[in-house]
Amino acid sequence: MSSFTLTPYSGPTAGGNPVAVTGSGLSRVTSVRFGDQPAEIVSHVGDTQVVVNAPPGTGTAAVVAVTADAELHMASYTYVSAPSITSLSPSGGPETGGNAVVITGTGFTGVTTVSFGSTPVPSFTVNSDTSIVAIAPPGVGAVSVSVASPAGSSNTVCYEYGEVETAETIVLAFDSTDWRYLQAPPAADQPSFYKRGFDDSDWPTGQAAFGSIHGPCPWNNRETVKTIWTPNTDLLVRHWVYIPRSAQQVRISGTVDNDAQVYFNGSLVQSVRSGWCRPNAIDVVVPASDVECCNLLAVRAQDHGSATFLNVQVSYTYTKATSSD
Repeated sequence: MSSFTLTPYSGPTAGGNPVAVTGSGLSRVTSVRFGDQPAEIVSHVGDTQVVVNAPPGTGTAAVVAVTADAELHMASYTYVSAPSITSLSPSGGPETGGNAVVITGTGFTGVTTVSFGSTPVPSFTVNSDTSIVAIAPPGVGAVSVSVASPAGSSNTVCYEYGEVETAETIVLAFDSTDWRYLQAPPAADQPSFYKRGFDDSDWPTGQAAFGSIHGPCPWNNRETVKTIWTPNTDLLVRHWVYIPRSAQQVRISGTVDNDAQVYFNGSLVQSVRSGWCRPNAIDVVVPASDVECCNLLAVRAQDHGSATFLNVQVSYTYTKATSSD
């Protein structure tokens, strides 16, 4: 049994792409199989190469070439799925191009071409199987972005050229409802309350702001405080936040009297000391690596005096293109 090489050694699950089988003694090959599927022989090139059309398949297949005297030649061929795009960030940019665009999806390993409309991108980097950074070429209006690899071409996602402006969207507002909360003695152990898998089903549900209705700060009143937080206790709160893939900067902001530890999807993103009557003592941009589609915001707030208060919001910015007409 002799061996041979394949060019390419991988291809789309749909098959139909040409594969060159290169070795020796191949002029005698009468059939080629990919696993148990026969491949169409397109041509023989002398004694060293046979060109076939790959049949459909999945996973890794043993390629077997059969000669008239039953000699077998073997190699491996891997079927790969065509790339797929789920989002662009930003989804628009200036007509002059030159800005970086993060393309998110699947099957990006081996991508050879990124196109904005009919224009191939001269510069792009495949960071992983799920992320590509491309430099947008110049363009006008709305175009379809696609990528291609030996496995095939992706779906298309719209990118819009125009004047760029940044907008902000609030996804969890001040005074929001449906918070899960727990009041606990100072420093009482509540392991993993800030993690996504923590079971808070037996916690009560309340509306922000949390606090006392008497105190030195202007927000310690019945109109502002919706859920009472007893002074000299710790307040633990949890809320789920849904953020679209187009979000570019996720920010948590708010006010606490006195201290707080702010968590996002289990990661500590800010510690606040002595917030007292200082508005927006909580103010942090969440690292992009910590942001998912469905996110958990958790805060442990501590009070050290006679009054309490906690109210936070979550927002994100995104870039959109407007017509230059």
